[in-house]
Amino acid sequence: MHRFLYLLIAAIIVTSCDQVLSARTAVLPSPDPVQYPEVILEDLVLAPGDFLASNASGMALLPEGLAIDSQSPEAVYLSEPLKAPIMFNAVVPQWQIDSLENSELLVELRTGRDPVNLGQWLPIHTSMDWTLPDDKDVVGEMLTVPAHDERHEYIQYRITLQRDEALEGPLLRELRFTFIDSTSGPTVEEMIERQAELDRMMLQTSNLAVEEPDSYPKPFFISREVWCTNPACDYSEGLTYQPVTHLILHHTVSSTGADGDSAAVVRAIWAFHTSGRGWQDIGYNYLVDTEGLIYEGHLGGDDVVGIHASGANAGTMALAMIGTYSTNEPPGPMFESAVDLFSWKADQKDIDVFDASDTLPNIEWGLPHLMGHRDVYGTTECPGGAAHALIPNIRDEVASRIGLEPSHIYIDELSSSFQKSSATWYDGPLQCGHNAHSWYTWSTTNPGESTNEAQWRPLIPENGRYRIEVYAPYCN
Repeated sequence: MHRFLYLLIAAIIVTSCDQVLSARTAVLPSPDPVQYPEVILEDLVLAPGDFLASNASGMALLPEGLAIDSQSPEAVYLSEPLKAPIMFNAVVPQWQIDSLENSELLVELRTGRDPVNLGQWLPIHTSMDWTLPDDKDVVGEMLTVPAHDERHEYIQYRITLQRDEALEGPLLRELRFTFIDSTSGPTVEEMIERQAELDRMMLQTSNLAVEEPDSYPKPFFISREVWCTNPACDYSEGLTYQPVTHLILHHTVSSTGADGDSAAVVRAIWAFHTSGRGWQDIGYNYLVDTEGLIYEGHLGGDDVVGIHASGANAGTMALAMIGTYSTNEPPGPMFESAVDLFSWKADQKDIDVFDASDTLPNIEWGLPHLMGHRDVYGTTECPGGAAHALIPNIRDEVASRIGLEPSHIYIDELSSSFQKSSATWYDGPLQCGHNAHSWYTWSTTNPGESTNEAQWRPLIPENGRYRIEVYAPYCN
C-alpha cells in the first residue's frame, strides 16, 4: 500500500501591480399563527444635487457628484444630521464611485434618537460578501442600533476622499442608505424556548432513523421555522443542491448584536439580502452570534446551494460569524460553535479538513476543504484577518472532535523542514495559504538572475513509495 506525503507549500506566484431625497419602501408582513408586525425597509438616496457646498472641505461639487478639488490631496464632506424616513434599528450604506485605484474612500456614520445626541463616529467597511461582481454600487457594513436604544431616527455621515496628488481623484456619484426596522419579532430568549419545544415534539413524533450513535451531533440551532416567519421565507422554486465537500467561514461585516439582539440582526440581514439586494434568500447557510447561538440561514437544508462565494457556492457550506472580525478576534462561544458546526458536517460528509481538492463543480483550481471566504478568489478580506488567523486552530479542533486521522503527512512552509534562500521573499497577501500563511517570490526567465530557491527536508517515517502532492494557494 502506498503512503502519501502531502506538502502544503506557499505558492511561487507572479503578481501584477490592479435635500430632495428619493425613497423606496418594502413592507414584509408576518404570517399566522405568529402575529408580529412587519419588517420595513426604506431607502434614502443622495444624488449630486443633494450635497451642500457649505458642508464640503476641499471637495468639488460637480454635476456628476462629489470629487476632490484639483488643488487638494484630501477632501471631506460632513452632512447635517438627517431625519431617516422610518425609525430604524439597522442601516446599510451603499455608494457608486469611479476611479478608486490609488485613491481611498472612507465612509463614517453615527446615529441617534435626536439630531443633538448622536453616537460616536463609526468607520464603515466594504462588504464584499454583499457586493456581487456585476453590481454598480458598493455595499458597506450594516450598522445596528444598540438594543437598549431599540431604534434611532437620525443619521449623520462623513465622507473622506483621498488620492495621490499626481493622479485623478475618485468621483462619488451616489450615496444610498437602506434603513431597516426589524425590531418587531421574537427575542433571542423566545426563539430558544420555541426551538427547544419544536425539538422535543420532533423527538416524540418522528419515525425517522436517528443519527448513528458514534456520529458527531449537530449542535443546537434556531431553525428558519422559528426566526424566518415571513411568507417570503417559505418557497420551493429555485432551490439547487450539490453535495458539500468544502466548508467556508465568513463574517457578516456588520455590528455584532452582542447586546443580546442578534435575532433582530439576522432578520435585518435576511431583509436586506432579499428586498435590499433582490436575492432569493439570505446568502449564508448558517450564522452564529457572539454567544455561540447558531441560526439556520438559507432555506433547503443539507447540500442546498447558498449565495455567499460566487462560483464556490455549489458544493460548500457557509457559516457566517455575525460581526466584523478584521482586528477583533471572535469570542470563545462563537469559536466553539463554529467548531461544533464544522465538526458535524465534516463527520457527516467524511471531509478531511486538512486536505484540499478541486472537486467544486464551478471552480477550476483546488481549494482547502475548510477555508475562509478570501481563500476562494483572494479578492476579499472576509472573514476578517482576526477570524481567518483562527482557521488552522479550527481545523485542529474539528479533527480532534471527530477523531480524524489524516491519510497524509502534512508539511507546510512554516515547519523546520522548510528552508528558503536569503534572497527576497514576501509574505503572501490576505494570509492566503493552507495555514493562513504563504511565501512568494518573483520568477525570472534568465537562469543567471535566479537567486531565490527553497527546499523541504521532511522526516520520512519509513522506507516505501510515496506520492507527493502540492497545494499552491490562489493568493489573488
